[in-house]
Amino acid sequence: MLCPYVISSKSIKKLTVTINHSYHVDRSSILTLDTPNVVDLYYSDFPRRKAPHCHLGSLAKVKLDLHSLEDDSRQVQNDADVKILISEIRNVKTLHLTCSAVEIISVCCKGGLPVFNNLVELMFSSKKRDWKVLPLLLERSPNLKTLILSGLHRYTFGRRHRFVGIQIPPINQIKMLSIMQYQGSATELKHISHFLLKMECLEVVKIYVAAEMDDLKKMQLTEDLLKLPRASSEVNIQVL
Repeated sequence: MLCPYVISSKSIKKLTVTINHSYHVDRSSILTLDTPNVVDLYYSDFPRRKAPHCHLGSLAKVKLDLHSLEDDSRQVQNDADVKILISEIRNVKTLHLTCSAVEIISVCCKGGLPVFNNLVELMFSSKKRDWKVLPLLLERSPNLKTLILSGLHRYTFGRRHRFVGIQIPPINQIKMLSIMQYQGSATELKHISHFLLKMECLEVVKIYVAAEMDDLKKMQLTEDLLKLPRASSEVNIQVL
């Protein structure tokens, strides 16, 4: 018999849910989140065979940190109904996806993603093979204004040794772009150049260089970034 897990409260506004699988937890168990007034949710769990039952009508901000177990098979991951969980949070305004969450989404949501009509800020972290999720999210987030990317130096995909930039929807509303952990590689510079040309509404680009970078290299990178062509001459590029 499955043991249900229920979190129920009509008053709390901020909720952190962390499922620790260092202890035995039956992933076939049903998790219920009956928290209709929660505005800010941090959710860390492993793929479940049954999607959580959610009552999250006020949700505005989510950090999603999904993980896979070392002994998971692809079949188990495919059986996990992550798509339903993603659909439950589709009305948020701010969404933060960790590297591991993006990896799970790339496996479990091959059939597509819901439309995030209210999403205005997306923080996206990824490893090399999972950047394919970003164009899907951008396509399904028509009102996105702020995009924060981490790990861009890991994205090196090309076609026959030719650089291929991340696909940006032709009609996008992105006004602020932040690049975290900038390493200063030639590929990263090409990506940023691509963004500057494809994001026609851009107003501010913030480049956060890696902590270990010395001042001389940072100065050279700043010069290189400021020389890049852009769709609008009004874009303010900041190297931080």
